[in-house]
Amino acid sequence: MNDNSGDPFGNRDATAQFSIGVNAGAIRYQVSSDGEYHRFYSGAVQGAAINSSGITLPGGGTPLGYYQETTWTTTFSGARSISTTFRLVRVGKMVTMSQTTQNTHGNAVTNDWFRSGDTVPAGFRAALPGWNTPITITNPDGLNGLGELYYDYMTALIHIRRIGIGTTTWVSGQNCGWQPICVSWTVAN
Repeated sequence: MNDNSGDPFGNRDATAQFSIGVNAGAIRYQVSSDGEYHRFYSGAVQGAAINSSGITLPGGGTPLGYYQETTWTTTFSGARSISTTFRLVRVGKMVTMSQTTQNTHGNAVTNDWFRSGDTVPAGFRAALPGWNTPITITNPDGLNGLGELYYDYMTALIHIRRIGIGTTTWVSGQNCGWQPICVSWTVAN
């Protein structure tokens, strides 16, 4: 690190910086003397900035003041019992849930759809009263088909159903399941 007395970009408020490269082509990191901000540059263009409000990306806007991730394992019941694991990542108010367990296929033991046995973890629950998003499911013939993941706001449970084939349930004794899921939603706060 060095002081900014020779800073070609005129940033005199920073007392320490680290540069890789030469002048206008440099990739730089700056930190203020009081530690209040950290800035990243590519050449003369500022990229991300970090301060007590959070991370601000180029173009300004509201700082990303919140980041959290967790692993959520739940056992779905209904058509049959399936234990599966999801990775949930929250940045600001946006949550992305991706399935880490691959195999959800097997024969249904009852005429039903799937519902999670546990609620979506607190801090990751959707703001909307309920929503559905299309997913790829396994039809009774073993081929992929159209299904939906439904989030129930009142219970914070996930439901997985068939759609577009005359029924929302799988039939006992027939193949059922879904392909790995990756969906996103927003939280209230």
